[in-house]
Amino acid sequence: AINGGGGDDDACWRLGRRALRALLRKKAVLDLVEGKLNAACRAIAGALWDLGAVRPPPVAKKITKDADPADVVDREKRRAQMRGATAKSLKGRLPDEEKLNALLEALQYANVGFVSMIGVQGGGAVYLLEPEKARDHVRTETVRAYVAERHDADAARLHRVLAERRHLDQADLAERALLPPKEARARLYALHDAGLARTVELPRTPDRPGGAVQLWAADAAAARLVVLADVRRALSKLLERRAAEALQLTKRGRPGAGVDLFDDPADGAPRKPDEAAAYEDAVARVDRLPPAVPQ
Repeated sequence: AINGGGGDDDACWRLGRRALRALLRKKAVLDLVEGKLNAACRAIAGALWDLGAVRPPPVAKKITKDADPADVVDREKRRAQMRGATAKSLKGRLPDEEKLNALLEALQYANVGFVSMIGVQGGGAVYLLEPEKARDHVRTETVRAYVAERHDADAARLHRVLAERRHLDQADLAERALLPPKEARARLYALHDAGLARTVELPRTPDRPGGAVQLWAADAAAARLVVLADVRRALSKLLERRAAEALQLTKRGRPGAGVDLFDDPADGAPRKPDEAAAYEDAVARVDRLPPAVPQ
């Protein structure tokens, strides 16, 4: 908290972290709706959000040390007070009311499923916005783009089949991904080494002799952790490079002079134009550096 002034009665101000998080969450969902559909669907999603017709995030059964107890209480309260909105309640909030029902159907039956119909009230359907489905879609698309970038399109297709079908044997997986068995095997082991796929061994039934059956699977949570770790490594290298560049700039005056730009000239004379430009560039780079590299 920050005190507003010098008196004892001054108010203390504190950043509304939960409100900021909710605002960013709303913007991310609305941007996704507009990107996948159109601006009219974004207006409907925004109206549903403003009316409170939003399904809250699930409440964790076990509160971890990183969870904010206030967030958990807030989610439970919102889930208890969860209510939907009818098409009638949306009228007057949208510029194009004639296509309202058609747009609601587009939101409901899109591949993401932005809106769900949860019941009927007063002869009209009751709708609810689904932010968690939008977040899961963004996560899934991010993982698929990462696999395609780090490996290739065939590996991304294999991973997609694994994520949608759960446990599959190698032959069935290769057939569903439209790949020759040999190529599918090589890509599966590459995904396994990267932590994006895993094997599951199931014992055979007594009436079928032989060893255990090996199946393949992909966990969405594990894949997200792999992507996040790779992003953090890349960000750390980027910040280290920027720090090295800024340090080198501070040691550079005129080309080849080796003058420290943060030291005033010995004779008190103003810096030369090339020194002044390099000095301003160095200060700007240092100011943009964060206090610590994210861990």
